[in-house]
Amino acid sequence: MALKIGKIKRKPGAVLIGPYYSYNTYGKMNRYLANQFLQHGDYDIGFHPDDESHKVLGVLSPLLENRCGRVPATIEYQIFHQIVPQLVAPPVGKWIMMQPWEYGSIPLTWHEQMKYSVDEIWVYTHYNKSCYLLDGIEADRIGVIPLGID
Repeated sequence: MALKIGKIKRKPGAVLIGPYYSYNTYGKMNRYLANQFLQHGDYDIGFHPDDESHKVLGVLSPLLENRCGRVPATIEYQIFHQIVPQLVAPPVGKWIMMQPWEYGSIPLTWHEQMKYSVDEIWVYTHYNKSCYLLDGIEADRIGVIPLGID
């Protein structure tokens, strides 16, 4: 008798890259996003701190600390939220850059990659979005993720 096994459903893999141990906006936001991903459980998630040289014990929750450096089984999304953006496309997965910019036009060194290579850009405010729109980034590739109040 053959086993009737349904289609195996797996969670999409995602990696969130950026500072986690810093006390700046980027570190706080990455810790918040990471904890939200963990609470909702919709993704096979990995977290990659780029500031481990500044590691401070107790900054991360134990669950988050245990997930740092973990690589999902497959990677559909790579989310970069860094002070200085990575301008080299990741080898696998959609390239999502969470990069606020409040100073008008985005720097020329970022422009080509952001306009032609990055799959999505996430910003904090509608003003941030307008800066990218003025530089020719398509509106459907820009998402607004507002910062909360802590």
